[in-house]
Amino acid sequence: VAYIEGKKRPRGGEEMMASPLLSGEEEKCVAVDAALGHIGHGKFHLLLLLFAGATQFADAMELILISFLADELRCPWGLSQFEVTCLQLSVLVGMGVGAVVSGSISDRFGRWRGTAFAIATTGIFGLLSSFAPGLYTMLAARFLVGVGVGSAPTALGLYAECLPDAGRSNQLVIFFSFFSVGGV
Repeated sequence: VAYIEGKKRPRGGEEMMASPLLSGEEEKCVAVDAALGHIGHGKFHLLLLLFAGATQFADAMELILISFLADELRCPWGLSQFEVTCLQLSVLVGMGVGAVVSGSISDRFGRWRGTAFAIATTGIFGLLSSFAPGLYTMLAARFLVGVGVGSAPTALGLYAECLPDAGRSNQLVIFFSFFSVGGV
């Protein structure tokens, strides 16, 4: 903490906030990490873990479903190998676009909205792809599912920022275990 004009100011990228944890006549500042450490883990963190972990779960499921879906649609829809490849590729291209789009959304509107965008886009267009009547509708729906799945890293930033230093690494291991569960 640096002192500028007799007041505490953040230095070196430290974020400061007015602290309701400290009492006294003059306003005191405390680092965000210190405040998170004081608060500790609670119900909020569990709900955030479930919310953010859903993106990892969907990411793993999507990566596994890519190959199965294309093979299942090949015969009933009479798809050529090129069309099957396009179907698989549409999700992967969507993931690349989603990573860029979610970063912009998160920077402009916050990580909560970026993570909600990831979950909503994956869920809505995943459901719509199950009702796709033909290849082009399926390509569009799967591309948009990819956009949602590609937005999953936003959830990692959101979750990690809200964790206190103590136990952060253990909590992130639990967060990434959602990927393993989604793969099953």
